[in-house]
Amino acid sequence: MFRFPNSVPVISERDVQAAVETLRSGWLAPAGPQVRQFENDLAHFLSSQDAVAVSSGTAALHLALRLAAVGSGDLVVVPTVTFAATAFAVQYLGAVPVLVDVDEDLNLDPATLETALCTLSKRGTPLKACVPVDMYGYPANYKEITPILEHYKVTLVQDAAESLGSLRDGFQAGTQGIAGAISFNGNKIMTTGGGGAVSLRDHEDAVLVRKWCNQSRESVKWYQHHELGYNYRMSSVSAAIGSSQLASLPTKIAGRRRVRSQYAENLNGKAGLKVPMDATNVTSNAWLTRVQLDTHASLPSISSLIQGLADFGVEARYSWKPLHRQPHFADCPAFLTGAADASFASNLLMPSTEILTVEDIECISDLLLKQVSKGSPLN
Repeated sequence: MFRFPNSVPVISERDVQAAVETLRSGWLAPAGPQVRQFENDLAHFLSSQDAVAVSSGTAALHLALRLAAVGSGDLVVVPTVTFAATAFAVQYLGAVPVLVDVDEDLNLDPATLETALCTLSKRGTPLKACVPVDMYGYPANYKEITPILEHYKVTLVQDAAESLGSLRDGFQAGTQGIAGAISFNGNKIMTTGGGGAVSLRDHEDAVLVRKWCNQSRESVKWYQHHELGYNYRMSSVSAAIGSSQLASLPTKIAGRRRVRSQYAENLNGKAGLKVPMDATNVTSNAWLTRVQLDTHASLPSISSLIQGLADFGVEARYSWKPLHRQPHFADCPAFLTGAADASFASNLLMPSTEILTVEDIECISDLLLKQVSKGSPLN
């Protein structure tokens, strides 16, 4: 057990009471009123037309891609820096992930995206969809990405698994494109004890997605099915926790942003370290604080820093290992600039939970600086 874990759920007495009340109500199945209430609460928070609560963020991605009519053999752009679930969801539908490199924020790089779309279009293999990922809570550059996709007639699905509550150019994360996928996994900024949601701009799309996640059961008294469905429903207990957690989300975001700001104050400009902050048009939820190491300085490797911090009870983590370096995705088409590879060797994810105190962050920062001071080639 780490003294300072990387990211853990903060559960209030109100959250506990919401779960207990639901258990006592008898609504244990996903059919309870708590699910629809949570969906309404989430749609209101996002100012979206509707939201469908599901069993995981991966399920949300799968449903969103099906809504985008992705099918067998289709090509779908996925940033090479992301959790594997983004690309797995593409493969669930028999489609092929096309891995595209990232920008300085570790999000899908618009210039490389355009190169990929132009190249594939000339080859006669156009793409069906694109799934930008809002990395560590920082929204991708949709202002540049969206016109490129529209030019090539590619459908946008937003992977907002990590970015609930973030804004860029005035838009809430999860509201770009045909649908947005959100995760409520236990390490996210808010949780339902596992679970996810699909944010939708069209009410009819929500009706369709809600039907699919309920085994595509028809609205008749007997069990009848005209198309493939999935058991992707969220439980009533999870939904009740979700509504309670959502009510405190602004406080959680403020806390994570405070944590990141203090890391920046403690570390920026010291020993070749930098904590990236928001651009003027971005207000991220600061889900995870990222520390960049200067690759030109004589610094320890990421692996040695992680181990050194772990010895003192601090859980630091690697950035996502690029998908093009994962054996399962080795044969996927890829458009690379080297940015993703560099990010894996030079980024460290720090403990970021909002309950960390000023003293906690000072302690963690001092431990990191001591580890960095040991020096050795970065790799």
